[in-house]
Amino acid sequence: MSPKLFPETIQAHERGLNFSVHKNRVITSNIANIETPGYKAFKVVLDEKISSSKTAGSSKLRQTHPNHMSGSKLKTPDGFKTIQDKSTTMRQDGNNVDLERELAELNANAIYFTALSRFIGKGFSGLKHFISEGKR
Repeated sequence: MSPKLFPETIQAHERGLNFSVHKNRVITSNIANIETPGYKAFKVVLDEKISSSKTAGSSKLRQTHPNHMSGSKLKTPDGFKTIQDKSTTMRQDGNNVDLERELAELNANAIYFTALSRFIGKGFSGLKHFISEGKR
């Protein structure tokens, strides 16, 4: 049996990067809809958290205006769910997007993405070093 070229940790980190990219799209969509009356914010969670979430709703995004992008643009990768938080209202018009919370989530997600990217990059640097030293 030959050794694997890419260990399972790389694949796990790839799934983490996919999660982070999808989460970034959802957060930026929430921020873009901060002035949309009646808009309810979405969040991305892992499948195992769905059963314990009290705010779990439909995973299909709602298009509230004909000029808005449809929810189909936000494809959910396997293992993640996009849920809508219908439990709160931030303003009189029914919108519940909290800009400070969304920006904090966006920053935390950027740190997570950067850490995973660096880890994967170091893995490939090690592989490159192994290949270049193997020539000698």
